[in-house]
Amino acid sequence: MRDVPLVPTVARISDDRQRLTRQRIENTLCHSRAIQAEVIKYRDRVSGKLVEARIPSAVLALLRLRASCSGKPVSDLRLARMAADVMEEHAFDPVRAVAALSPSSILCPTGALRVLGSGFIGTVFLEEETGEVAKVMLDDFAKKEYDLCRAFASARLAPSPISLDGPCCVPGGELYCIRMERITNTLHDVLCAKGCRGLRHGLAPPDAGVARRIGSAMVQAFQDMFDAGLVHGDLHLKNAGLKDVESNPAVQLIDFGRSASKAACTDKPCNEAFRAGHEYDVCRFVVELCEAFDGLQYDFEKVVQECQKELRELKRTKEAASPVADWELHHARQIAGLQAFLAEEPKGLERAEAAFDAVLSVVLSYAMVRLELPVEGAASVRNRRMRQVCKKRETASHKVYFKSDLFWSEDLG
Repeated sequence: MRDVPLVPTVARISDDRQRLTRQRIENTLCHSRAIQAEVIKYRDRVSGKLVEARIPSAVLALLRLRASCSGKPVSDLRLARMAADVMEEHAFDPVRAVAALSPSSILCPTGALRVLGSGFIGTVFLEEETGEVAKVMLDDFAKKEYDLCRAFASARLAPSPISLDGPCCVPGGELYCIRMERITNTLHDVLCAKGCRGLRHGLAPPDAGVARRIGSAMVQAFQDMFDAGLVHGDLHLKNAGLKDVESNPAVQLIDFGRSASKAACTDKPCNEAFRAGHEYDVCRFVVELCEAFDGLQYDFEKVVQECQKELRELKRTKEAASPVADWELHHARQIAGLQAFLAEEPKGLERAEAAFDAVLSVVLSYAMVRLELPVEGAASVRNRRMRQVCKKRETASHKVYFKSDLFWSEDLG
């Protein structure tokens, strides 16, 4: 799957097909400079073979959401075939294809939109024109998630929710839409950031000082959650948004589908479940932080291998070809660029590891004091024993929290 920016849609499509204003058309075209798309495989009707096609992510997300609303399971292969048919029917125009699926009929945004996440029971959209995020979900938990989002926002731990729309009754259940403010940066975006380096993109992590401030902001978020009686339940780097990264980082959490509040649950079992939930949040975050670095290192090694292969091929081609001044100069530049990239990128990985370790050291200090976590050795993403201790605690606290009345309670108080 390849992620390139956004798919536009036209204005709200009504039964009487109202004419669009010139300004609305210009706004739609302005947001259609690039298309967020995915490569899918579907079975060709003539040959019966699997073929690939690039389909706008918004088309796939809307079709997936419609399949969920029908209450009938639809295979990925069938969904891909439907997406290809929709695109062909509308001359491969993403604007017309998305509009034909009537986003407003299933509470989805109708302005130019980007798909931020998509699953079987829900999809998260970014409406480019308003800058609002819309989470459309087929789930009775939507009302509680909205209330939890408000609780986290009251504790200054989340962007303020704007509205809860629904329910829209469909054969598969009740459909809701939660609208909220947009988070522009996540912790994953910041720690795994890349910047232009010649013709390639190399690692561009924050320096250690900024990373330590991010770690302190994360610890403050943990403390604020504990003081407010809140458990997030799904805390990883992409669910931790950041504001004012360079100067004064502040954490803004998102996605409260597994969260809970102990406001209406004060008996002893709920208190124990709350402590387990807080422990789960902290230990899960530490484990996710380490695994995110593993993923970054894996991608780094893959890129380095590809560059080394390309460099070898260029050198062989240069040795075999007859000398031509312009051609030799072009190849020499390519070779020099690859060599410079291969020399500099390992330093980028070292800086990224230092940034990860800086965040980890601050969070781990909190865990060792608050949770009495018995950690030995340096606070490093390469400390395997530390990771094993945190994983063990994560597993134990998961069993307590997710089986408790605190998590399954319907009332927030």
